[in-house]
Amino acid sequence: MGRSTSFLASGRRTWIDRVTLAAGLVGLIEEHISYFFRDLHGVGGTARRAPCVGYIQAEAGENARMRRAGEATTPLFGHR
Repeated sequence: MGRSTSFLASGRRTWIDRVTLAAGLVGLIEEHISYFFRDLHGVGGTARRAPCVGYIQAEAGENARMRRAGEATTPLFGHR
């Protein structure tokens, strides 16, 4: 086999926090949903070696009910 190298990277993020913020500003909804999820995937390698794989993920969220209950710290958690 030749010495070819390949890689693949992808990322994504939810936009519910931005969409609900805009909807709240124009009066379509009462409460903004402050939640997002994001991650990044990566794979790379050569034909002769096993691929190297990576994954990073985080999410956070809170709402008015959580703030009133004293639970609002916008926790970040996930796999790194």
